[in-house]
Amino acid sequence: MKDRNSLLLATRAEFERVYLEAFDIFRPKCIEDAFHQADTTHSSVEQHHLLTARGILMERHTILRQNLLAAMAHLLNRSLQTTYSHDRPIFQKNTNALSLVDTADFEDELQLGAFTDQFRKEAEEQLRDLNIRIALLFGQDDIKERENPFRPYLISRSLADATGMLAVPLDIGHRLTILMADGMATQVDGIYASVNAFMSQHGVAAELPLKIRKSPNATAPLPLNEDAGFADEGTATSSPVPPQAAPGTTPQFANMPRQSGQVAQGSGAAQGIDQFLQNIQSMVANAGTQAVGAMADAVAQNVVGEQSNGSPEPASQAPNGVTQASDEARIDKLLAMMQQYSQQTATPGALTSPAATASAATAANTQPPAMMTRIMDNLRALATGGVMGASAAQAGSGASAGAAASFQSDNAGGAAAAQSTSGATGWMGGVQKVGAALKQFFTSGTSNPHANSMGAGPRIVTVQLAQSVDDLLHTQTPSTEDMTNSEGRIRNLLLEQRAALTEQTEVVDEQMTIDVVAMLFEFILQDHRVPAEVRAQLGRLQFLVLKMALRDPTLLTQKGHPVRLLINRIGSISVGLKKIDPSSERVSNEICHIVESLLDNATQNPTEFSAYFARMLDDFDVFVAAELRKNDEQVNQAVAAIEDIKNRTLRFAHISAQMAEILSGVKLDTYFYEFLSNTWVQVIERAETVDMARATRYRALVPDLVWSIAPKIDVYDREELAAILPIMINTLRDGLSMIAWPADKQREMIDWLFDAHGRALRITVDTDTFQVPSLPNMHTNFESLVSNAVVKTVPPTASELRAAEKVLTDAAALVPNAAIATVNQFAEHELLAELNLDDIEGVDFGTDAVDAYEDESVSERLYNGINIEIKLSVRPTRAKLSWVSEDAGNLLLTLDDAKLPMVMSVKAFRRLYNHGRVHFLEDEMLFERAVKSLLDAAEHMDANEVE
Repeated sequence: MKDRNSLLLATRAEFERVYLEAFDIFRPKCIEDAFHQADTTHSSVEQHHLLTARGILMERHTILRQNLLAAMAHLLNRSLQTTYSHDRPIFQKNTNALSLVDTADFEDELQLGAFTDQFRKEAEEQLRDLNIRIALLFGQDDIKERENPFRPYLISRSLADATGMLAVPLDIGHRLTILMADGMATQVDGIYASVNAFMSQHGVAAELPLKIRKSPNATAPLPLNEDAGFADEGTATSSPVPPQAAPGTTPQFANMPRQSGQVAQGSGAAQGIDQFLQNIQSMVANAGTQAVGAMADAVAQNVVGEQSNGSPEPASQAPNGVTQASDEARIDKLLAMMQQYSQQTATPGALTSPAATASAATAANTQPPAMMTRIMDNLRALATGGVMGASAAQAGSGASAGAAASFQSDNAGGAAAAQSTSGATGWMGGVQKVGAALKQFFTSGTSNPHANSMGAGPRIVTVQLAQSVDDLLHTQTPSTEDMTNSEGRIRNLLLEQRAALTEQTEVVDEQMTIDVVAMLFEFILQDHRVPAEVRAQLGRLQFLVLKMALRDPTLLTQKGHPVRLLINRIGSISVGLKKIDPSSERVSNEICHIVESLLDNATQNPTEFSAYFARMLDDFDVFVAAELRKNDEQVNQAVAAIEDIKNRTLRFAHISAQMAEILSGVKLDTYFYEFLSNTWVQVIERAETVDMARATRYRALVPDLVWSIAPKIDVYDREELAAILPIMINTLRDGLSMIAWPADKQREMIDWLFDAHGRALRITVDTDTFQVPSLPNMHTNFESLVSNAVVKTVPPTASELRAAEKVLTDAAALVPNAAIATVNQFAEHELLAELNLDDIEGVDFGTDAVDAYEDESVSERLYNGINIEIKLSVRPTRAKLSWVSEDAGNLLLTLDDAKLPMVMSVKAFRRLYNHGRVHFLEDEMLFERAVKSLLDAAEHMDANEVE
């Protein structure tokens, strides 16, 4: 069986894998259930919530999946820390105290409790087995579900937290959570079955061993920290140690966990070993030397075995007649060995070679710009532990030398002491390239090329370094006015304090994290696409970002980390700041407010503080959306029109299905069939929102119109047609005016009916071979349509709903004084021909989509306020994204040279992007630009050094 720490990490990865697979399995069923519930509910509000939740499941499943993983990872971090731990906070119950609790919060907790009970009931046997396995893994006799780090409550909470990250209204998020919980209930038994099977494969049975309890002897148990190097475990205590080991027996300590293999995992390795040594010394003083000497043999052999070939040697048994002097010698040997191991583990310099010297570019065409030279020189200094700014003067360019001198003066305090620090040797070996080291670091969060960060939890930070960063965060974070130096440059606070911070590091990864974050901010602070006042505000977050990066390596390895997302969003919005807020004052004040809030609350746990960044990101999105709508009444009207269309889509789809069903057995002219199944369905749908009696009259017109164009074979039919014709025409015109159908199209329809009626009066048919129905018979045949009966039990498909929404959108764009325009109204024929489409929005985006390679990542960059360039004709134009629907299905673009906002589906936007018709004004977002620039500078430096 693996050691406990490794097995827990592997089990966590398995749990997260099957958890996401379960979401992929039950999502289609959730979509179907949402539609069925919307179809059967009698509340229009509830129907809207269900359909919106359904749209989120269909269109934003990738983001929702990422949120589920992030929420579960956050919960597992805490859960693993408290498993069978005595360090949980205990709250004293006070039955006499009264508390005011938000009703919504109370109801949410009740709902989560209901979900948890449901999951527990569905997976009762598997959950019981897993509880036993966890207790066995921790050597506990007390089996509690509360001690299970993978208990059902985590699933319930993660579902709720994931919907909360979507920033949708509470009612819709609540409905979405319920839908997912119902779907998860069908998969939870399989989740725990997979986790049980995984643990069984690694030797953890679901049966507790029989233990015979003996009465304790007089010797009191001594504390021993079993897992000093594993942050997610509590502190355990050793069994009572007898003063003397029985001859010929293996002492209890021979089977203890291998300390050396564990301390090497975390950055707090040296502290863990020091604590372990203190425990040994305490045991020597209290339990005698003979028993501890036996433990010395066991641990010493484990340490030696790991240092030599990575595998422990079996612990030897204590020989008979061992002397106290030899026991003491073995203890001294163990202490010396552990101290040596501690020094090797904690010394960054042991893994690096002396600093390499910089070389200048040899040709003019390879000479990088002044800023790149400055960055490269300081990157080399960081990597090799040299003095920052020292080599830039040798670049051969007066501009770069001046920049380097300026930079050196900015950071004189930190650079002067750089060579005297413990980390002056840097994190780069003499033969390893800087570019390769940085790529490895941005991939795994560690400088170790053999490390694997999959499933890894928070990193342990050296206590002195963590304290130093906290002190700098609270005492050395300047005001906005003090963020610029005497030359007007924005200060890089991390480079100023690099020497002091490096002195506190104990492992290479800590030193490299400091340097990498400092260089990333160097790029961010010099990025002139972002206004200077915004860069100054972001610069005040340097110590806070470093604090989080030291604790959470995913900040530098995952693009979706909340810290990166917030920095990127602020950078993207500030690029088009004038278009959102002409004075720039309100947006700048909001950015300042966000930075101040982050700094004021920086005392929280870095892992939990990521959620605070996410909340600030949501607040910023809400603020920008409000600013856009407040400053543009046209956007408000367009959003209202789109939301109205969304609410009417399902009703239109139902009426369309009824019309198609009733006309399936009637042979009609194509023009007339399209009119009834499209335009007249719009009339009926619109009437149902105003007056149901009026809608019934419009439904009853359909059999009259169909009968009116049939051949009239006798005088009675001719007289009947003459009697109802004026009524039909008036009803027809009344209905078409309700949807503001264009006058030219109304005339075309009336003319077609006039010709059809003339043919009906002139045509003669053989009544023996062709039976012409009478008007009463026609009414009987169309009774299901007139009475609004359900004629189609199968719910509309996603394609049918999209088609219905498109019809309503096109109709809304054609009415006089329309609030929106469609992409087809702007697109020229050459664009449609290039895409091989007659209609950009009219293509089924299912399995038969024209573009199978649509870039899903584009959707992740669609946020209110970003600026793009779009080419719908020969000449491209600038546009601003003014609104994105809650289900991420539609968006509004405000074009610079257009009167009306243009509505477009996200699918069509991605199609235009993939065909080069849409470009983001930012090729990369701010933080990602910094990462890319840093890697490019490192590769350029490596190439120059090779030359």
